[in-house]
Amino acid sequence: MDQRFLKIAPQPWAQVVLLLGLCFVVYFVNLGQWDLWSPDEPRYAQVSREMVNGGDWILMHRNGALYTDKPPLFFWLIALSSFLWQGFSPFAVRIPSALFGTLTVLLTFFIGKRLYSSRTGSSQASSWQRMFNFPFFLRGAVLIRR
Repeated sequence: MDQRFLKIAPQPWAQVVLLLGLCFVVYFVNLGQWDLWSPDEPRYAQVSREMVNGGDWILMHRNGALYTDKPPLFFWLIALSSFLWQGFSPFAVRIPSALFGTLTVLLTFFIGKRLYSSRTGSSQASSWQRMFNFPFFLRGAVLIRR
């Protein structure tokens, strides 16, 4: 697969465009077509909604109680996307994950290109983009707990 990828896009800029196209198809198509999945996505949307409605951007709350399980950056991004898309729709809640997944694929490409070669960068980025768990979690507003 990676040899075919390089034959289709021999130039580094063409590889970036092809990776962006693949990320768009895998991460963004039908992103807001289904409801938020329980239990995580509705919880994160509710925390972000209370952050916006209450005006407290540092201490997060869920149903009026203090919510300290996760750091606030992800919730800030959901609140920002809800402002850009005028509400807490499934698309607005999921778009930060999809954007950062695309950024991860591109960063993998550029690191592999800088350390080894353009071929290594494109093969690692395309394999990272095709892993099952990575696209699955990026199509939802989910923070993975380790």
